[in-house]
Amino acid sequence: PVAPLSRSHPSSLSLPAMTDTVSRRLLVLYGSQEGCAESVAQRVASDASVRHGWDVHLAPANKYKKYLTAAATARLPGGLSGGARHQFVVVVCSTTGNGDPPDNCDRFWRYLKRRTHPGDLLRHVDFAVLGLGDSNYDKFCYMGKGIDKRMSALGACRMHALGCADDAVGLGIVIEPWISSFFAALDVAYKRALENEAQVRSASLEAAAG
Repeated sequence: PVAPLSRSHPSSLSLPAMTDTVSRRLLVLYGSQEGCAESVAQRVASDASVRHGWDVHLAPANKYKKYLTAAATARLPGGLSGGARHQFVVVVCSTTGNGDPPDNCDRFWRYLKRRTHPGDLLRHVDFAVLGLGDSNYDKFCYMGKGIDKRMSALGACRMHALGCADDAVGLGIVIEPWISSFFAALDVAYKRALENEAQVRSASLEAAAG
C-alpha cells in the first residue's frame, strides 16, 4: 500500500526548482466501490513517488476538502499576492449502479456539480481523470466522464485526455498506456506552471516598482 504522503526522490532525476506557489506535489483522489479503482490509484501514486520524484497525497475523493480546497494564498517577496497555490490532481474513479458514484466519491461529485460555484473555482488546478467502467452497461464510465467535464467547467486545466478503461475487454488495455503518457503530460504541466508563475511574479514586481 502507498502511504498518504511519500517523499521519495530518486537521485538520478534532475528536477526544476520548486517555488512559492508551484511544487512537485501530486494529489491522487479515487472513487472505488470494490477496490479496483483504489488499486489503480495506488499504482499511480507509487509510480509518481518512486519513479518520478513527486510528493504524493493519496486519498478517497470524499476527502477532497482536506486537500483540493486547501489551496492557501502564497505570498511573493515584498508582500505581493501570488494567488492560490498551484495543484496537480489526478482522479481515478469507477462507476456503480445506474451511473452512480462510489460511496467514497459521492460528496466530491455533489461538490463538483454545485451550480453556485464560480467558473474559475479550480483555476489553480491541473488535472487528469482515469475512469473505470464496463461497456456492457449503458452509462459506461459515466462518473469519469462527469468528473472530467465538471472540473474543466470550473476552470481547471486538463493536462491529459480522459481515459476510459473497459472491464469488458480488459482494463489494462487502457490503464497501462494512460499511466505512461500521464506522467509525460504531468511534467509538461509542471514546467508550464513554473513558467506562468515566473511571468506573474515579474509583472507583479514591475507593477510594485512602478
